[in-house]
Amino acid sequence: MPSAEPLSGYPKNFIRFLGTAGARFTVLHQMRASGGLWVRLGGASWVVDPGPGSLVRICEARPPLDPESLDALVLTHRHIDHSTDLNVLAEALTGGGRRRHGCVVLPEDALSGPEPVFFRHVRDRVDRVEIWGPERGVVLPGGTELTPVPLEHHGVLCFGFVARSPGLPTWGVVSDTRPLPHLGKLLSSCDMIVAHTTLRHAVDTIDHLCLEDARTMAEVASPRLMILTHLGRGILQEDPRRLAEEMSSDRTRFIAAWDGMVLNLDTLEPESPYSGT
Repeated sequence: MPSAEPLSGYPKNFIRFLGTAGARFTVLHQMRASGGLWVRLGGASWVVDPGPGSLVRICEARPPLDPESLDALVLTHRHIDHSTDLNVLAEALTGGGRRRHGCVVLPEDALSGPEPVFFRHVRDRVDRVEIWGPERGVVLPGGTELTPVPLEHHGVLCFGFVARSPGLPTWGVVSDTRPLPHLGKLLSSCDMIVAHTTLRHAVDTIDHLCLEDARTMAEVASPRLMILTHLGRGILQEDPRRLAEEMSSDRTRFIAAWDGMVLNLDTLEPESPYSGT
């Protein structure tokens, strides 16, 4: 069972951005760290999109994070920059295979497609495996309910989600996707949205959101806070913090996430000082 005790040095409920690099070249050159999100909610810990370096970022984190304390893993899609550390973190949440524990949520093609990214010998040790579906919600350890948000991204099955926990703000994650006109409406219940915003400007042949797409989504969904992450070279070569501030309005505050950023999920305020470039 998840421990209800807060992690030392962290808010009771939080997201830590293990890495904020987006797409292949930013990841390959580690212009920013990669590795996804560590989430602590309802006494349970889970990682979203454990890409390259996720385990390293967890083990190097200060205040400390313990990979063996994980209760769940959530994969939005099977691409390598989101899934490389899936199996090693699944090993961690099962105590190196010594206990049947934890939940893994992932798309069908990450499990049984021509190139599955979740290995069977690890999968068999996990307590529960859940497959994303357009209308198939998932309840994680700790009681957080995830409602899937179907996305479209370069021929793979891909899902964002809306996360609901009793007594806490509702928040969502929009993973890699081409811009879709219905996204803002699907996320209209969210107080906060984490949006994978890779492009400075739109490119028709690339299924990623650009800054203007994120602004359009916010105009419809009207969250209190919009966090930009999975940032590409065009954004990083400018000043992501300034770009986000320029996008902010009276309704929605924009923040460009930085590596190691900790967001308090009770207050929706960053707990760590700005350290982005």
